Amino acid sequence: MAPWAFERRGKSLEVMVKGSLIVSDGDLALRAALDGVVLACLPICSVGAHIERKGLVPLLEDWAPRSVGFFLYYLSRRQKRPTLQAFVDFLKAHSRSEAVL
Repeated sequence: MAPWAFERRGKSLEVMVKGSLIVSDGDLALRAALDGVVLACLPICSVGAHIERKGLVPLLEDWAPRSVGFFLYYLSRRQKRPTLQAFVDFLKAHSRSEAVL
């Protein structure tokens, strides 16, 4: 379980969030938030349309991080194929925040 990261005026804060529903699937988290079951920390590109339609209400906007980042999981015991290595290198070079790889 990864902490939720917040930032405001250069001050960063990480919070370990506990709850009765923990998911690692963004679509499931979005569905649960739309159903009113959970608070979810999701990228604006996933929820922007729902906020515009008043299906979701943004919270803690003053503490919104610049980016929630991303995670990439792959088998590390094997030698990486050149295409996977190129993709990892591309993501590292083009991410706005430090990625967890």
